[in-house]
Amino acid sequence: MTYAEMIDRAYFQALRGMDANTAPNLDDATTIMEALVPTVFQEVALQYAGDPDQQSLLRRTHTISMSNGAGTLPDEVLSQCLNNASVADPADISVGKFQTFVPQYPDFIGPRDNIQIQLNWWTCKGDTDFLFLEANEEYDPSSGFTGDLELTAPSVPAVPATASDPVVVPEEVASDLVEALADSLRREINKKAAA
Repeated sequence: MTYAEMIDRAYFQALRGMDANTAPNLDDATTIMEALVPTVFQEVALQYAGDPDQQSLLRRTHTISMSNGAGTLPDEVLSQCLNNASVADPADISVGKFQTFVPQYPDFIGPRDNIQIQLNWWTCKGDTDFLFLEANEEYDPSSGFTGDLELTAPSVPAVPATASDPVVVPEEVASDLVEALADSLRREINKKAAA
């Protein structure tokens, strides 16, 4: 489904049962919905994030540029779902096979035992700092892995850049996005009618 098709579907769904005299035309509704899309995409993603069985529907791969073991977590990654994420290095397949998420930053920077040191570790500090520690290394903020890593994690769906671009999500998620966008448009129309 393209972005324009998603907007059209949400518009016609929002109009069901609505008084034709209060319904905006498609152009006006499109302007309203485009302003709502980032918020709606975030809200739907958070609903999926709350269900571990559905989080996988939102998995996307992001490239993170690392310097001395540190990079920036992309804004669209749902940081509360990192336990269902994975890290890979396109140049070294062993990273993907032998890596683990360490949820607590103090555990990440502490000394590792003989078994733990054999794994690549990664964590997030705050909402933006992505940290990676290679196997057989201890944490040292002045040195570490430099290069690109691929993080595959549940993420907020990307808002397409143009009307003809596809909305890249599974059909189940697309359906929920259309429904949530229609509900948001309906609320906006009702607010304007009440004012």
